[in-house]
Amino acid sequence: MDEFDRLDVLVNTAGGGGRHPDFPDTDDSVWEALLDLNLVGVVRCIRAALPHLLAAPEGGSVVTISSVNGMATFGSEPYSAAKSGLQILTANLAAKYGPQGVRFNLVAPGTIRTRVWDDQADSLARLARLYPLGRVGEPDDVAAAVAFLASGDAAWITGTVLPVDGGILSAGPTRSRS
Repeated sequence: MDEFDRLDVLVNTAGGGGRHPDFPDTDDSVWEALLDLNLVGVVRCIRAALPHLLAAPEGGSVVTISSVNGMATFGSEPYSAAKSGLQILTANLAAKYGPQGVRFNLVAPGTIRTRVWDDQADSLARLARLYPLGRVGEPDDVAAAVAFLASGDAAWITGTVLPVDGGILSAGPTRSRS
């Protein structure tokens, strides 16, 4: 706001999962940390940006990065629950603030080759076989989806979830677990 005097787009990209014990042994502190990072952190960012987005001359846009983990069972219950919460948060805010010109959309990536996967080439190769398109995603795959949803080209799209997942959700549980 200090530099441009307005805010048109908010992209929520923070998140992470990390390793934790199986469900029965995952204590409240892990749940709290993962919910805070992946869900409550997004809420905080949206609350801070919302007054400025409501004042945007051509309407504002919020694009939140979620995960296919919020849409299907890929494990990590605390992370997946937080990512799933983003979907209903997005839908509620789209319905509430659409009449005021602010759009809310969600991008749900599958496995994306980021620095988290550095030094894990074997894991990425194994995961790539699970995807119908035969590869894991690249950061540019997600960036293109975000840029589209944030742009005027998506002016009549709100409350949607756009999987950027190489087809893993459509492949179903049989392929994703083979």
